[in-house]
Amino acid sequence: MKKKFPLFFCLLFSLLFLRNPLSYSDVSFGKNKVIVDQHRWYIAETEHFQIHHYPEERHLIPKVSKMLEKAYEKVTGDLNISIEKKTPFFLYMTHNHFEQNNIADTGEGVGGFSEPYKNRFVIPITGSDKELEHVITHEFTHIAMFNIWYGGFWKSASLMRFVFYPLWIIEGLSEYESREEWETYDHMLLRDVAISDMIIPLGKLHNFNHLKMHQISLAYQEGHSAISFLAEEYGEDKVPKLIKNLRESLEINRVFMRTIDTDLYSFDLKWQKYMKEKYASEAEGKEEAETYGKKLTENAEFNTNPVFSPDGKRIAFISTRNGYADLFVMNVDGTSQKSVLKSRIGRSVDVIHYDGHALSWSPDGEKIAFAGEKKQKDYLYIINLRKNKLKKLRLPVEVLKSPCFSRKEDKIVFVGMEGGINNLYLVDTNGKKLIKLTSDEFEDNYPVFSPDDKKIVYVSEREKQKDLFLLDVETLAITQLTSTPSDEIDPSWSPDGDSIVYIGDYDGIFNIYRMDVRRLGEDNQEENPERDIFQLTDVKVGFFTPEISPDGKHLLFVSYRYGEMNIYSGEFPQEEVLVKGLKEGEKRGEIPLSQLPPEPTEPIISPYPSPVTRIHPYRFKASTDLIFPFLFYSTTEGLYTAGYWQASDMLGNHGLVTYVEYASEYDWLTYQLGYTYQRWRPALGFFAYGKMRRKSDNDNDTIRTSKFAEEMLISYPFDRFRRIDLGLITEDKREWNGDTTTTRENGVALSLIRDTTQGKILDIMSGSRVNFTVYQAFKALDGDFDYTTYILDGRKYFKLSERNILGFRFLGKLSQGKDREDFSLGGETRLRGLSKGVASGSRLALINTEWRFMLFPEINWRFRLLWPEIYLKSLQLALFTDTGAAWDEPEEIRTISDMKNTIGIGLRINTFLIQMFPFTLRLDYGWRTDKFTGKFYFSLGPTF
Repeated sequence: MKKKFPLFFCLLFSLLFLRNPLSYSDVSFGKNKVIVDQHRWYIAETEHFQIHHYPEERHLIPKVSKMLEKAYEKVTGDLNISIEKKTPFFLYMTHNHFEQNNIADTGEGVGGFSEPYKNRFVIPITGSDKELEHVITHEFTHIAMFNIWYGGFWKSASLMRFVFYPLWIIEGLSEYESREEWETYDHMLLRDVAISDMIIPLGKLHNFNHLKMHQISLAYQEGHSAISFLAEEYGEDKVPKLIKNLRESLEINRVFMRTIDTDLYSFDLKWQKYMKEKYASEAEGKEEAETYGKKLTENAEFNTNPVFSPDGKRIAFISTRNGYADLFVMNVDGTSQKSVLKSRIGRSVDVIHYDGHALSWSPDGEKIAFAGEKKQKDYLYIINLRKNKLKKLRLPVEVLKSPCFSRKEDKIVFVGMEGGINNLYLVDTNGKKLIKLTSDEFEDNYPVFSPDDKKIVYVSEREKQKDLFLLDVETLAITQLTSTPSDEIDPSWSPDGDSIVYIGDYDGIFNIYRMDVRRLGEDNQEENPERDIFQLTDVKVGFFTPEISPDGKHLLFVSYRYGEMNIYSGEFPQEEVLVKGLKEGEKRGEIPLSQLPPEPTEPIISPYPSPVTRIHPYRFKASTDLIFPFLFYSTTEGLYTAGYWQASDMLGNHGLVTYVEYASEYDWLTYQLGYTYQRWRPALGFFAYGKMRRKSDNDNDTIRTSKFAEEMLISYPFDRFRRIDLGLITEDKREWNGDTTTTRENGVALSLIRDTTQGKILDIMSGSRVNFTVYQAFKALDGDFDYTTYILDGRKYFKLSERNILGFRFLGKLSQGKDREDFSLGGETRLRGLSKGVASGSRLALINTEWRFMLFPEINWRFRLLWPEIYLKSLQLALFTDTGAAWDEPEEIRTISDMKNTIGIGLRINTFLIQMFPFTLRLDYGWRTDKFTGKFYFSLGPTF
């Protein structure tokens, strides 16, 4: 039994904290963070917050500080807590700025985040005050939970409890606290799963990492609904009691028993029954999308923002079917759906923005305008379909979205952000002449030209809800078309200009409505006259982006159903069709605005004075993020000690990590030290690694070995997908066995890396990866080795269908010089079926081909009897063939027959630990085709 106990801790600490030894051959693919903006940070102090901001957003601080203090008052009051220290809050002017933060990596879909190391939260401005207040309150609720759960003498130890806290509670409580009223969109998500028997049980929402991309919002709202049900069914006092009981116990069923005297499973069933009954009554008597049109898209993803071409023969739309937003064009009947941008995603465009009206055809039908991002800057893009050319216009606005061509001239209206406020702008197609059309403090979106180009209908957010407005292009006079407590969005004109179709939620469901604007010129615009509104649809779940065909006969729209968004086209509804509940002879859903409730007048922010007490420059301040010491001693096994320490500054620009491990029984000492500096576009890193140990040879003579390495790394991203890495490495090895042997290797490595892969959860679906590395070992500075190594690693993935992926990899290595390297051909990550020692040489060429077929894409099976719990997500079959060779001299490989070849079959078991940490179990069996002998492999992680 001796040695097992300390060896267990050696293994545990190594798995948790130890960085791989420095090596130029370590391939690091992945997307890059591109930092193009630098800010001078200041701190605005309030009673409970330190608001980190830069001068360009100083004018927003009074508004934001009120929102913060309002959130503090509500959340701490509801949870019956107080927070002693001021909470650091970071405000970014735009989402592009936000994506460049160094506190945590974020993407396009992240609206804000909080972290428990320093109890910080970070939020970008989007232009909507309503959304800003919601996100501030949501993220501060996380901070409040952090203060309840994590703390005490050794905070790092309490932080390890995070794996036990269900995410549906964490996000559900934050939504519960931050929503004064339920949003129609949130109800839509829940109604869809409730009436379709697709509710995700709470037990499968311990974490969201295993969910599909479009299930994340649903998971938030299921948590919101469950917390709301807890408050309504058992009392509002049970909500803070639940949160505080989680601090006392990590077993969720025990927590629920202490809180409401029932276990989680029983609560889950009761909540699901409530959900089904509630939303079944709401959907009763309403129609499915097929009542109003034919489904044109079939992909189990989001297909959105459809627009007719001017001749009515084609439809452009946005689809996420490949794991990212891409621009497609199809025939009007849904056939011939093709990507327009193709390889330009990742080369000319990083991300397409599909907020608002994402797409617009030019009057001649040859071009499509859209907004997108490249290198953290927004651009107006115009693609010429006939010439297959993409024009990129950089305009003097911080954020750009929702472009729309004029009907007769080469002009485009769009939404642009300046100073955190979204307004309408007009620009010519060459980007030369820019005119600001609106200039107010309200969030404007969805602009669309009228058929005669004289007016623009758009949506503006006023006092927490959205209304339709009309802008006269010549005089810039604004007419308010709606003034209701409901939201009106997605407006579009009829071809004759007499009507506007749009989405409204008057009955709590997004339906299509038509407004008659023929008498608009006769009305007194100052008095907001009554206008007739006609309901065109009465759907169960929700519709979006209606558009009338150029001939006025058909209606194009998007339907949300079964967790997907798909495009439909049907005949324009006849308004004389009866609506259930109305008398015979009445027009369908006619709603005079005078009969609708008045819009609310309560301001978004309580009108108390600005709580800012002082503003001062940010000063560098670093502190510990994590610290884990460990000490063990026994008279038989000696001393074992280990420690991990991680520290950073408040902005995340500086990062320091140290790790040390010592076992006296084996004279085993290991240490690692890493420092990163990420303020600038080129990221800098300095790393050191050391290892000393004692072992015995075959004659029981004691051998002492040591290894020390240092590395300096500079990484410069060209864009989100491409970068260049430069590393300087030195490594010393020493061995004592009576005599002392010492060697030193000095080297420099240069790598060009490109990664355009896209995927879903654990699968790469499409794109490519390339890494070309040159490593030079040199004898200068007391080096003992002289050689040059070239490595080319190229991978390409093809999506054949939703379940079929074809992957290729080429790996080539060449080492030259006096001390050239040897490379092994066989192994589970190279030529499978060939043992590692069978073939090796200073030259290596390898081609892997693998067909992956998803046998069971949605198993979603929990192994609850084990801890940590294993969540089985999917099962994938792989058929592969590997071909390659390793040799030293050119004459050794003359024909293809001189190369080794294997064929094989494998299984990929995609799983998650505690629904949080993904890992793939890989089972492969490869046969050599020359001898037909085989080899079995069990390993973790994907092949390539």
